[in-house]
Amino acid sequence: MKTFALSTSLFALLLAACSSSTEPSDSQSGAAMSKDDARAAGKADQGTDYCEEFGWYGDGECDDFCLQPDPDCGQGCEYDGKHYAPGESFPSSDGCNTCTCGEAGVGCTKRACAPCDPTLMCGQAITCVDGKSYPTTCGPANCDQPMGGCDDEPACDPTLMCGQAITCVDGKSYPTTCGPANCDPPMGDCEEEPACDPTLMCGDAITCIDGKLYPTTCGPANCDQPLGDC
Repeated sequence: MKTFALSTSLFALLLAACSSSTEPSDSQSGAAMSKDDARAAGKADQGTDYCEEFGWYGDGECDDFCLQPDPDCGQGCEYDGKHYAPGESFPSSDGCNTCTCGEAGVGCTKRACAPCDPTLMCGQAITCVDGKSYPTTCGPANCDQPMGGCDDEPACDPTLMCGQAITCVDGKSYPTTCGPANCDPPMGDCEEEPACDPTLMCGDAITCIDGKLYPTTCGPANCDQPLGDC
């Protein structure tokens, strides 16, 4: 009986030793890291090449956080934490210059940046300044970043007090008598008509002028819209 007990104990010890030796280590059993996690770790973690470990080199996506150049990125430039293709232009980090990815690397214009004031009170209207569109009437003076390119247009003032009447200016119809001067976008095309005055005092009588019915005796001279044909 003693010999049997000793053999059983020895067998249990051997079984425990085998089990512990086959358990995976933390490094072997750890879950695969996501690209977002690897990007957050960045190249500061020089001890691990995540792109090599997880097979991200040549996987069809440009991974700019790899320790070695990723062939998916091809030729290009790194600027402010982003990858740009050759010939691609993008805003400079100073907010007023433009950079381009060239053969020699990133090159930026060196235009002097005027000081801006983010506390300025600006009208909420897309405004074109120096070929760039901005979300407010202040343009870059409010430190806003450009939204994209645009064609320069005459300055407008969204605070103007305008009459509520569809108005035709330069072949475009606008919802108020100010036309584009109020920064309103055109509603569509139109034909130029004689100027009208919505402040005219008119009689309240349906009037037929040029085959159109109007609600007052002024007809279109009062900027009234036709009610129909007559």
